[in-house]
Amino acid sequence: METSETKHQKPLNIFIVGYYGFKNAGDELLLKKTICLLKDQYLTPKICAIYKAPHEINKETAHFSFNTKNPPYKNSDLFGEITLCPRNSYITVIKSLFLADILIFGGGGLLQDKTSKRSLIYYLKFLLFALIFRKKIYLIAQGLGPFKSRISKWLIANLLKRTTGISVRDKTSYKISKIFAPNANIILTSDLAYYKAVTSEEESLNQPSIGLSLRGSGLNQSIIDALTTFAATSNETLVFLDFQQVFDSKKIHTIEPLSKYIKNTISMNDYFINQQDSQISFNIVIGMRYHACVWASLHFIPFLALAYDPKVKSLAKELGQEYIDLTNSEIAIPKNLILKKFNTIKKNHSHYKTKLKDITPTIIERANSNSKIFS
Repeated sequence: METSETKHQKPLNIFIVGYYGFKNAGDELLLKKTICLLKDQYLTPKICAIYKAPHEINKETAHFSFNTKNPPYKNSDLFGEITLCPRNSYITVIKSLFLADILIFGGGGLLQDKTSKRSLIYYLKFLLFALIFRKKIYLIAQGLGPFKSRISKWLIANLLKRTTGISVRDKTSYKISKIFAPNANIILTSDLAYYKAVTSEEESLNQPSIGLSLRGSGLNQSIIDALTTFAATSNETLVFLDFQQVFDSKKIHTIEPLSKYIKNTISMNDYFINQQDSQISFNIVIGMRYHACVWASLHFIPFLALAYDPKVKSLAKELGQEYIDLTNSEIAIPKNLILKKFNTIKKNHSHYKTKLKDITPTIIERANSNSKIFS
């Protein structure tokens, strides 16, 4: 069988763009799964990914990305034999992109202006330069939108239709992409965290804990009050799942009186990225971060999604799990709402677990179809 790479005299140079290097377990896993997908597709690709402060990972192994004269850093521990390009070194980024054969957007919600227009413009620059340099462009398992400004919508519409292939991770993103680029090669898949993922059921203990995942930002007072009411009333053991090191746990442990109910904190880097088994059994997960809900589903742990973003709500609905819509931060939620939702899950625990066992494998299968955009 002839692969795409056999048509080239040399191994393909592939440049990956994403929100990498910010100690976010979800995004680091997306990079790892993107690399896995590319190595399944191509025989011996030379891969370079933008990364925040890559010298902090390995200071002694400066390497040349695609033989440029500007040194990104080689890393063979976290992601295999790839090079990491400092995301703020614009000359290095442009040279690496110029020497690449393919530009890859490796999962996540990069194309949106909810976080900031500045972030959107940063990522759109890669698309623009790739078009100028006549590179193939693949957007893999993207979550598109929301787009608030007309300028953002105009830019997206004009750039998406010039891509080689697009896969999106949810139905909302699929609708958006079809509006902006109706004739583009677009397929509906699922988040790259599910690509070739292996499910495993948590072992039941006499006193399982409740996993709690919160973001360091986006917490208004009504959410904090509802969480505190739940913690004080339920008498459950709370373990904080730290998906973004330093940023999340540092913020949460300054919130009183909620912090006093958190008995332990575990870093999710090993449990999520390297798929190690947790030493703590969780009965239910209360998750604000998208990939906390993904992790719970892979372990068949019923979860309550604190949906600060439509993508979290969409995932919870697809998996048949409970959620609280927090997308309108100006609307205060009742103090007892989290407790009520939790009790509903606890009372019908086997029902929610069965939903995860039935639906999660289909999501994994859909994630595996991300490879089809290379056909």
